[in-house]
Amino acid sequence: MLHLQHIIYTIGTMENENTKTWTAEMWEESLPIYESILEQPFIRELADGSLSQERFSRYIAQDEIYLGNYGKQMEAFAELLDDADEKAMFKAFAEAGMESEKAMHQLLI
Repeated sequence: MLHLQHIIYTIGTMENENTKTWTAEMWEESLPIYESILEQPFIRELADGSLSQERFSRYIAQDEIYLGNYGKQMEAFAELLDDADEKAMFKAFAEAGMESEKAMHQLLI
């Protein structure tokens, strides 16, 4: 993944080329996992357009279940925050993420 390594280098260096950000270090350490994910048959077929409609429909159905539970968990987590501004920001972030996922599902169904 040459392009990802370039991104890691670009976002990971600061004034000193030998100093990397925490984000760049984590990307670098997780690169083998990321690359193995990209090699999974489902991901390859999804990317190249050869994934069957049946497999894609099953994925969307599973994702709907996941999103419903994810939304509930994000809301519960936000309720644990004491700071009202942080709580509002977290809820807005979670809601925006859920809305974008739902919109994507609507386009795909």
